Amino acid sequence: MTPEAFKELLTRYCQGQCTPQEEALVQEWYNTIDTNGRQALPEEQRIILEAKAWRQLSARLRDGRPPRHHLLLKIAACLTLFLLAAGGWYYFTPTPHAEVSTITAETLPAGWSAEHNSSETPRMVSLTDGSRVMLYPGSTLCFPQTFRRDQREVTLLGEGFFDVQRDTLRPFLVYTQEVTTRVLGTSFTIKAYENAPEITVAVATGRVAVYKQRSRTNQDAAAVVLSPNQQAVYSRQNDRVKKALVAHPRIIPATSANPTMSYDAAPVTSIFQALEESYGVDFVYDENTLAGCSLTTTLTDEDLYARIRIVCEAIGADYIVQDTSIVITGTGCP
Repeated sequence: MTPEAFKELLTRYCQGQCTPQEEALVQEWYNTIDTNGRQALPEEQRIILEAKAWRQLSARLRDGRPPRHHLLLKIAACLTLFLLAAGGWYYFTPTPHAEVSTITAETLPAGWSAEHNSSETPRMVSLTDGSRVMLYPGSTLCFPQTFRRDQREVTLLGEGFFDVQRDTLRPFLVYTQEVTTRVLGTSFTIKAYENAPEITVAVATGRVAVYKQRSRTNQDAAAVVLSPNQQAVYSRQNDRVKKALVAHPRIIPATSANPTMSYDAAPVTSIFQALEESYGVDFVYDENTLAGCSLTTTLTDEDLYARIRIVCEAIGADYIVQDTSIVITGTGCP
């Protein structure tokens, strides 16, 4: 069985979607994990293996505790995804003569915490490094109580807005089912719901690198690097990551404290340049064609696309969104 197929099997197991034959296969794997080898693993990888046993135990207790088992499965699946992303295939290779130790179904593995938002409103989760996560309803965040010295790792099932404390020595990684997001310090939103056709990572501030899980061995080459007002959209059907603008670009806080923009007979090229700087979005146009166009206007509380429409309508031009750029086309002005 390939690593990808095994990951899919464990994901289905954690979601309770395995056939009896598949459950037997996972059980056989559980029973062949070498206890001594598990103790040699780093702490954060060992506790995930223990979480497998926890998933097994919680399944046996399911009938007796119906209000609790959905949360247990969510947290166990979250922890499973972490090891699949961070531990590599080696740690899933079974060796003979082993048993899996069990842990209680009422607690997380030692050193780990999980937050599941079962309410109808977003909930703020504070991490030990000073980072904060706005966790949306129905979402689960798993994280170590103390981060490692070389990096900070969490897993997410669902949706969360991350405001990450900058630490140049310890990158911050968010694992979802198919996508890893890596940052040093920034703010961004991840939507990674289990049954959604897409995973999206949208950047508010800073820069973010996004890559598929199996690209970990060559992250720099495989990563999609995002700037503010850009997003990466991973299609589960096509297994492809696409870079695009967010639906509603906002003025980058560091570039302008005043969203009002007033112009008096200003060249439209200078207006486009100002919008480009304020939103961090590339504008593509023919400078020679638009050289004779000027405009007197005041832009106040409109969003980016409304502002572009105002300018384009005034000079008889059109625009399209092409990946992460705004392309302006027109015949110019007399």
